[in-house]
Amino acid sequence: MSMIPFASPASPRHSPLADLKTYAKALYTGMLLKPETQKNRLRCQSLQGQSDLVQYGEGIARLGKFFGHNGTIMGFSSEMWYLPEKDAVVVINVNRLDKDDQSKSTKLFFTISKIIFPTEVSW
Repeated sequence: MSMIPFASPASPRHSPLADLKTYAKALYTGMLLKPETQKNRLRCQSLQGQSDLVQYGEGIARLGKFFGHNGTIMGFSSEMWYLPEKDAVVVINVNRLDKDDQSKSTKLFFTISKIIFPTEVSW
């Protein structure tokens, strides 16, 4: 993990792929939390104005059958998703974020996950 000096307090670090792979599974399985806390975290709800494909719990997102999170910060965008049915993790880091502040990793995640898990995705 290393510091990004210009980042806000909400996102001052970035992690290598191996760390994100470990964390993605821990985030879903609750290896770092009490069972009751984890159960509550996974109660995801649809976001207002969004399809049921995208839901959010307590610090974790659900995207179809995947659980995880994504994010952007100046110059980077990342995806970190865990597919419980396959015990599989998909992590994507892109060293690019244009002035439009739109993630460059999300489209890659959709494309790659559809190739690797064609029967598990609905996009």
